[in-house]
Amino acid sequence: MKSEAARPESRSSFGPAFFFLPPRRRRALSAVYSFARLADDIADDPDLPAAEKRSRLERLAAGIESLYSGGDGGELAWLAAPVREFGLEKEHFLLLIEGMEMDAEPRRYRDMDELKRYMYRAASAPGLLALPVFGARGGDLPRFAENMGYAVQLINIIRDFREDAAMGRLYLPEEDLLSFGIGPEKAAASAGTPDFVELMKFEAGRARGFYREACLAARGAAGLFPAFMMGELYLDQLVTMEKNAFDGARPRATAAGKAAAAWRAWRKIC
Repeated sequence: MKSEAARPESRSSFGPAFFFLPPRRRRALSAVYSFARLADDIADDPDLPAAEKRSRLERLAAGIESLYSGGDGGELAWLAAPVREFGLEKEHFLLLIEGMEMDAEPRRYRDMDELKRYMYRAASAPGLLALPVFGARGGDLPRFAENMGYAVQLINIIRDFREDAAMGRLYLPEEDLLSFGIGPEKAAASAGTPDFVELMKFEAGRARGFYREACLAARGAAGLFPAFMMGELYLDQLVTMEKNAFDGARPRATAAGKAAAAWRAWRKIC
């Protein structure tokens, strides 16, 4: 296990947040990202059997338990400082690990409620860890993190559908696939068909709905600029994918696009 991230700012969905934070908050967010990246790398390693993935994730959970019970955290000792300084909650680390355990083997989700259970762990929990590091206050922060996590993760799922399906991972709910005439067993082959495009438009609408809910929860809040910066960049990805009829090309943010997203995030009034 690595104890430090290798330039996490360049690889993370937290990336836009790093630039706008003072050094001590940046270091803490880097530690949160390093942990999330560590857990995600275990779950995504194609060379590890599922049992070994679960074993390694259980060791991560044991390290977290150690940090909060007076121990040194073992290989996660580098998390001790940000945990103390920003009051990061054990529950959120453990939820994130649960999400990666759900990723350890290919699985399907029957409906959106089941998918949200996964997305809360994989995306909302990291957001809940990031909020105290951002210095966020006011509003309904738990609801904000929950819905922003859903929005970002669903955009990820839309973007990576072909790649995930090729690996046997089918995140979109079976209920949704079937309602658009796409059998789960043939989901990978459906990419590019009219039914597939309509399905993706439907899921894009859902992602925007989650984003609107996050905006409503943010009313009266402060310190959320980094989170909205990230959210605006993900919405830009969604717009690009829609323009390209969800052709599987990975959207890339330009310098101008990042500047525009920063401006929208800065003046965000929800």
